[in-house]
Amino acid sequence: MTPSGFRSVGLAANLTHSVAPLPSLAETTSPSGALRAEGEAGLCLARPSVRMQLRAATDDVHQALHRAAPFAAIADGRETLAGYGQTLLGLYRFHAAMLDMCMAGAAALGADMLGKAHAARIVALAGDLAHLGLAAPPAVAEEPGERAFCAGLLYTVQGSTLGGKVIFRQLDALLPDARGRGFFQGTADDALHWKMLCAALESCGDIAALEAGARYGFARFAALLCGGQRELLPG
Repeated sequence: MTPSGFRSVGLAANLTHSVAPLPSLAETTSPSGALRAEGEAGLCLARPSVRMQLRAATDDVHQALHRAAPFAAIADGRETLAGYGQTLLGLYRFHAAMLDMCMAGAAALGADMLGKAHAARIVALAGDLAHLGLAAPPAVAEEPGERAFCAGLLYTVQGSTLGGKVIFRQLDALLPDARGRGFFQGTADDALHWKMLCAALESCGDIAALEAGARYGFARFAALLCGGQRELLPG
């Protein structure tokens, strides 16, 4: 018997996280948005894909991140090494805190390698911090909740690998080579992992929990990256 929520895997605990109402928004045209669209290749669906539904549900918060101070400074070539170091510290706090939830989301989708890829990104962040003479900050991994919720959060976290490649190029003005920005550089498998995630999401029928998890990921990103000092989310 197939449990509810996933067609091939089940749901665990009840959803306990609070998220904002989910709007219905159009596609974006940002550089990272264009990269994300590659994940739709090969998915011939009569209905909107789960990925497209999640993208619409998170479009407002996603676009707000492009206007956020840390990334705007990098894009404009105004960032300093000190400011960049602070951004890396916030990124480490976020990704380390989301580790267990990403692992649970990957397991729920039957794609354990996506969880391992997230763990490898945390190692890359620690390496970038070390290059700048900074120690990785302490971080407490958040406890996983409902499996579909965690899969939605994984969508947000995994999607950031594609936008990170845009930031990697924007850092040319600040860093002379790839050292110190390995996290943003990513790996040759990132596009494959994104397509794998997009395909696996189609096995989940609990769209509401997926959307809630995806939006929660963005909310936690804002809180942990900025420490309450910079506003990233609209409204």
